[in-house]
Amino acid sequence: MLRSAVLAGRLGRCVPRPQRPLMVSSVLISRSVLAGCSGENRTGVEQTSQFGEDQAVPNAQIGIPVPRVKAVIFDAFGTVLKIHKGCHPYRQVLKIGRLRGRGVRADDAKIIMTNPLSLEAAAAHFGIALLPSELERIQAELDAELQRIGPYEDALLAIEALKSAGIKVAICSNLALPYREPIERLFPGLDGYGYSFEIGTLKPDARIYQNVIEQLGVAAHEAWMIGDSQQCDRDGPTNFGIKGHYLDRYLTRTEGFADLRSFVRVVLNSNKP
Repeated sequence: MLRSAVLAGRLGRCVPRPQRPLMVSSVLISRSVLAGCSGENRTGVEQTSQFGEDQAVPNAQIGIPVPRVKAVIFDAFGTVLKIHKGCHPYRQVLKIGRLRGRGVRADDAKIIMTNPLSLEAAAAHFGIALLPSELERIQAELDAELQRIGPYEDALLAIEALKSAGIKVAICSNLALPYREPIERLFPGLDGYGYSFEIGTLKPDARIYQNVIEQLGVAAHEAWMIGDSQQCDRDGPTNFGIKGHYLDRYLTRTEGFADLRSFVRVVLNSNKP
């Protein structure tokens, strides 16, 4: 499921766009290995019909019931949160290990993102003997990075609008243990949090979506999800039964939503009688 044997940038992003190497939605081993996935349509509505696939208007017009959206699930990094000047702490640990004779292994990123490992615990797990000064330096850089993480403005507005409408909200992300803190600090009190390091599996494995749905207390078809990974936040949820959507903030494609404001408008409109 991981696309590379080398660890790169952020551990937390599920699947990068095809041209990118591994993005781990959201944490940090490097863009070449560790870290998790528009266009001309600046309205943000997926272009599949005159109404847009997401509005589900045609079905309503021909008498097919349209399920009410009771919950929305967001990816974390790249979707509701942004990291400024990532220091790639786990990549640094692995680099030290490589310099001391431990080669990079194909499942290193997966292990970091599917187990509750701090930097020190990760080093011990991989058999990497960090000097106290090395651990202190990397931990300090990580702590500073966590404080630099901030929310996208449209994410704050979107989540507020959904909660005001009585729609439950959750965050679901592939990430390493330390990156939970800024999520819950900046988006406290949500109805669910699904983290790969707690659940023990990565998006797009169905078990991670199942965990979040159970926290929300809704059926899969009553939930929508959005994120910047087509595989993890659109296709994976859709295969599970959640209506998945792609967020393309950089307008690299002609499908998906360009921002979360337009996405939430479609959500709220879909619930209108």
